Amino acid sequence: MKGILAEFQKDHEDKIEIRLIDVWKNPDAGEKYKIRVVPTLIFLDPSGKELYRQEGIMTSEDLLKKWEELGYNITSTEDGI
Repeated sequence: MKGILAEFQKDHEDKIEIRLIDVWKNPDAGEKYKIRVVPTLIFLDPSGKELYRQEGIMTSEDLLKKWEELGYNITSTEDGI
């Protein structure tokens, strides 16, 4: 997932922020976010509210589709939702 997320961040860096947390090195973060499976992807809105949680791998296409389903057009040249 690291490679997929790095490429996705690069392609959409002006619209989205991706943070990787290594729960083996930072178990407190794993507890805070209730991580049970690695990888777990948590989609948060700008205020930090959880919108969606995916346990397991997603492709770049899946990531893009999910953001669109959540109402975020991150491929647009316009700012905002």
